[in-house]
Amino acid sequence: MAVGLREGDKSRYQVPAFIQGLYLDMHAMGATYWDLGLGLTFFDDNVKLQVQVGMSPPGRFSGLVLGAKLLANIATLPFGYFFGPSWDFFSMSLAVGATFAYFTMSQDSIAFTDQGMVLGGVVAQIELARLQIPRWRAFSSYALYSEYQLWFISSDVQAGTESRVAFGLRVGLL
Repeated sequence: MAVGLREGDKSRYQVPAFIQGLYLDMHAMGATYWDLGLGLTFFDDNVKLQVQVGMSPPGRFSGLVLGAKLLANIATLPFGYFFGPSWDFFSMSLAVGATFAYFTMSQDSIAFTDQGMVLGGVVAQIELARLQIPRWRAFSSYALYSEYQLWFISSDVQAGTESRVAFGLRVGLL
């Protein structure tokens, strides 16, 4: 058995410095029964960009849901500020952002047809409890959150908005 090493500067193989981490996001309710997302955090974990997949209930917009979400923190409440440095591992935060989703509009099967519809929305998310374990390299942060979604419906027979509330868990993988 032989091991081959690449020649040259190894710094070209590293993740750019402005990317802080990778996370897994799971939430229930909202516009879908469930959603699973995979995302990256940027700029001291203040910006989150994720792709997601979920399943929506039968109704006006249904089927498999593929989407993307962008969130930006606007406020953070570190508990260490009030209770001392031994509480630096615990915080709360408020973020706002946008979400875009493609609904397949197929209830009984997963089919990508011309019946599919793209919807956009505004999102406000409050992390009710964010726990960080700085000694761990992987799986070092956990956040329980509540999310308000305001979906804009402009390409349907009846235009308008739809409000939804979702609850989820975000786990920092790296």
